[in-house]
Amino acid sequence: MLPPDPSLPSIPLDVVDEILQHLYPSGVFHSDSYADFLAGKEALARCACVCRAFQTPAVKVLWREQTLTNACGAVLREFTFACVKGPLDADDEDGDEGDDDDNEDWPVGIDPDDHLYTYNYLPGPISPEEWSRFKYYAQFIRVLRYTLDEKVDSSVLFYLHQHTHGEPLFPNLRKLEWCQAVPDLVSVISPTIQVLCLREESGEEENYCQPHELAYRTRRHALKTLLPGILGRMPDLQELEIRPLHHEGFWLQLASLPGRRFATQSIRVLHISESLDVLLSGALPAISTSQNLHELRIDVLTYEDDAYPPATRREWSKASIRTFVELRRLRIEGSVSETATLVDVIIAPELEDIELHRMAHSDSESSGIPALLRASLHTLGTRNAGSLRRVKLVTYGSASDMAFSELIRPLLPLRHLDELDIDDPAARVIDSSAPTMLAAWQMLEKLSLAVMVLSPERLQGIVRNCPRLKRLKVLRLSKDFPLIPPVTSNVSDAPDSRGIEHGLEELCVVSPFKVTEPAGITAIARFLNKLFPRLRPERCVDTTHTTDGDGDWDRVLQEMANLRLSG
Repeated sequence: MLPPDPSLPSIPLDVVDEILQHLYPSGVFHSDSYADFLAGKEALARCACVCRAFQTPAVKVLWREQTLTNACGAVLREFTFACVKGPLDADDEDGDEGDDDDNEDWPVGIDPDDHLYTYNYLPGPISPEEWSRFKYYAQFIRVLRYTLDEKVDSSVLFYLHQHTHGEPLFPNLRKLEWCQAVPDLVSVISPTIQVLCLREESGEEENYCQPHELAYRTRRHALKTLLPGILGRMPDLQELEIRPLHHEGFWLQLASLPGRRFATQSIRVLHISESLDVLLSGALPAISTSQNLHELRIDVLTYEDDAYPPATRREWSKASIRTFVELRRLRIEGSVSETATLVDVIIAPELEDIELHRMAHSDSESSGIPALLRASLHTLGTRNAGSLRRVKLVTYGSASDMAFSELIRPLLPLRHLDELDIDDPAARVIDSSAPTMLAAWQMLEKLSLAVMVLSPERLQGIVRNCPRLKRLKVLRLSKDFPLIPPVTSNVSDAPDSRGIEHGLEELCVVSPFKVTEPAGITAIARFLNKLFPRLRPERCVDTTHTTDGDGDWDRVLQEMANLRLSG
């Protein structure tokens, strides 16, 4: 063997590891560019074959995120792909097109690769050699997914567990995404899991678009019944996203352990989806026994979304829902009335961040929006006056016509607020008192009023009353802006008479108007440049909306950049 060439550069292994991380960065599994995804995998595979020094760091990155099918198919020689004859179609009494009616299960005349009803299985036990290979690569998997596109028969997990001697299949797993409502989940649980996503992508796609089939409903019911034991086997679980359970009984069993505490007390982030009835009678009483919960996200299912709407409204007691002592972040998405109810019953004295996404489902509900809004915001303004730092209010399908001063008055006691975001496309939320009322929030750093039309005077008023403001988003600039005479561009009534520069860094407009004269572009740019010397034009583009007038705002930002370059 030849000695190493001293002229060749020596790269430390920690640098090699960092380089390989960039070939396949975390989360690239969902990359928009599938070609880049494949190219990264191929490059890592080649690196693993270069030498022993490269092999381990390359394999660690290559195997970090896997689907269950890929993890098994890559190392198990007998991992077999099969397809079966599908059920009779209501529009086709003969069943699968081109199939043989005399055959019960085996599809005839159908390309297996194009067939809908497929699965993978192991025809028999695996050899010690195959187990050794699986065990070696399984130790590198940190993120494991079982998607709706996969169907892995229980035989695979059965034969693998014959070699584990009670140890986890994936001993270093950190995140598990399980989109199939089947109890095989029990076979892949590891005590090292910190993030568990039991996600319901779409009920119509599950079980080959037959979610109401009796056998599948049995497996789904079994999974829900096993949840207390599953969660109890993950002592380090930090984040949980759980599919709808559709009945309070499944939730109450999660808090039926000794001490009436939630199945695992380590959870800090929880995302759930249920109807209001199940939330009030089961989910919230159970969840409130988890005393370490830091963030709670709730999507309220309508009866149209809920596969099992209740025949009658379930009984519940407000006293059954404990105080959420450690809760800091709360996000609720539902109708206006559902949101108001949940804000009332979820008592979190240290709440810092709240998002309310509300939709009016009917004209009758729209007419009650003002009263419901005032009730919700009054609760927040009194209960959490000393804790709230961020408030986001989004209303869809609204027919309300509330003045801005009326809308925000209940929030004025929130003296520590540093972020306010109000988005209600149908509401009249801006009036002349807006800049003055914003003076109640001296700590405000981000303000997003997606229905505000910003005039030069209103902008100066907001800036005077919000000295710490760094990010501002509005609907558009008023048509007064292009008419600003040059003599006012020096802004004699500057927001701070002491000459301290205002710190605004971002100014975004959702729907810019058309500026016909080039002089108007220059006037706006000079005004903003003078008022906000710290404004960063490259960060003033709103990426959340697409409008026809974006070009004019881009021209203003470009002119501001040119003014900065010219000194």
